[in-house]
Amino acid sequence: RAGICFDAGHWHSFAGGAQRRDMRRWLDAFAPRLAHLHLHDNDGSDDQHLGLGTGSIPLDDLFGGLIARGLHPTATMEPHDEASFAVSRAWLAARKHYADVLTAPNACADAPAKDPAATPAA
Repeated sequence: RAGICFDAGHWHSFAGGAQRRDMRRWLDAFAPRLAHLHLHDNDGSDDQHLGLGTGSIPLDDLFGGLIARGLHPTATMEPHDEASFAVSRAWLAARKHYADVLTAPNACADAPAKDPAATPAA
């Protein structure tokens, strides 16, 4: 199964998101196939790969948009140093409702459910 990977930092710095502030439009376009996120932050001038919350990416709009659309993509944290990674983890930990978005309630919805009682004994 293939889907779209949305890189919030690339949207913000390379696709003009910092100027256009068009996160909703992008999420609407990607929503049917949005499967994965690349998460990091920047100030819109370059792809800086900063820790979440230390740049100007509208992360509340991103996560609010995911919640509003019922989306639960997987994610890769992409800060480029250990300190920025720690900042990103702390940012998400302080916003459990956002971290929960990245934990799909039905991650294997396409897989048939297994009945533990039907598993043959070894």
